Amino acid sequence: MDSLESLPILDIRSLDLTETHEIEQFCTVDSLDASSNYINILLTSYGYPVPLVFDSTASEDKCKIVNCIYSLLRDRKSDAKEKHNLTYTIHELKKKQDELENQVIRLKRENNIKDKTNAEIRSKYE
Repeated sequence: MDSLESLPILDIRSLDLTETHEIEQFCTVDSLDASSNYINILLTSYGYPVPLVFDSTASEDKCKIVNCIYSLLRDRKSDAKEKHNLTYTIHELKKKQDELENQVIRLKRENNIKDKTNAEIRSKYE
């Protein structure tokens, strides 16, 4: 039986982002205000610290941005670990399901054999 430790760990740093071009073009110099507002709205909906003020020179605003990015990265790592655990659980459940399906097939065969044997014995005594 595979243990959780024996399964490969997904390294999110090696993921190939196929939407890289779209991500790079999300915010441009011309759309900074609108993009910043949209990001703040999304962050609010997910419970992250807002508002983030991207054009500020205040250290508090810079720290808020860094802390928000740190929270996002921590949550990403946690999500990856949870996904790994769920994948392992699904694997184990599928394996158990296969075992149980095979057991049902085996028991049905045994039952059919016993039904035939019982029918033969009954026919002898009739």
